[in-house]
Amino acid sequence: MNRQLEDLIARMTHQDPPNTNSADSVSFQAYRDAEAISDPEVLRAAMDATLSETNKHRRDNLYFVVCKIALNLDDHEAGPFLVRQVHRETDKHVLSSLLDRIGELPKGPGTDLSLIIALTRDNRWLVRRSAIRALNRTASPTAEDALIDVLATSLDPHDLTYANATLNEMGTARCISAIEKHLKSRKRDVKDSAQFAIDEIRTRSAAANRPSS
Repeated sequence: MNRQLEDLIARMTHQDPPNTNSADSVSFQAYRDAEAISDPEVLRAAMDATLSETNKHRRDNLYFVVCKIALNLDDHEAGPFLVRQVHRETDKHVLSSLLDRIGELPKGPGTDLSLIIALTRDNRWLVRRSAIRALNRTASPTAEDALIDVLATSLDPHDLTYANATLNEMGTARCISAIEKHLKSRKRDVKDSAQFAIDEIRTRSAAANRPSS
């Protein structure tokens, strides 16, 4: 493993004394250091290390490193790479964290999102909601269909709010009718997120259809 990466992962998994202020902890600083890296060699090393890492906690940290460096580099390979790791994780906390990272990264049209879409129906709410958000940063009609299906079938207000929030960022005009059904929800978060999503989608659609000067 790359020496810089090895040091970073060691610090991220460091056990600080019980009374340590979180902002002063070794692990906290390591996470902040990871967010500042923009070295493609470290990104490649982290992706390679992820493939062979057998410890789920170290994999969890490697997923974080891959995501943050990829964001700094505007890398478009890391998102699909992390999607391909989803099948490996069974621990709900590690899986949810991985899905959160996937939601931050772009996923091109060739990315297989089928497993993530299936997880939007998972019986573990932590996983389910992260899967809903993981469909962000994709232009996939299949992903949009999955979110529309959540809006049509879920009775969980948190799921509905997460679906609205994701469509706010990646939805197209064809999902507006599904969102509109929640404008009269008794749950304020559901109602407000629906309105915000509709407003944003309409603004985005109008901008896309505006003639170029």
